[in-house]
Amino acid sequence: ALYYDNGTFFTKDLPKFQPYEQQANFEYEERFKRTEGKAPSGSARKCHFCLHRLNAGMLPACVTTCPCGAMYFGDKNNPKGLAMQLLAFNRGIRLKVSQGTEPRVYYLTSEVGTADNLKACLACHGA
Repeated sequence: ALYYDNGTFFTKDLPKFQPYEQQANFEYEERFKRTEGKAPSGSARKCHFCLHRLNAGMLPACVTTCPCGAMYFGDKNNPKGLAMQLLAFNRGIRLKVSQGTEPRVYYLTSEVGTADNLKACLACHGA
């Protein structure tokens, strides 16, 4: 496990590194070897929606593992897809649009059930 604040391993005082600490990190279709003192691909990391999974025809890991079913992924050009149907019937919010970041992540809100949905999300992701 890599501690991203300063790039040191949690288990550095153990007799040997664990195998998972030495494996290559797959990101942006490249392999980055973990080295002590720095993160695999720089200190700032951005979600790439599990590009390796998308290329294999799979959904991003966050979508398939969210226990509350609160995350959806889809093609904005496919109006019949579930993600776009949900966006059509709920208010979608994108963050930092005014800064020209062109975000492709929408946060859906609705008046009905919002408190219950928020409560379910906070159970996993905290306040």
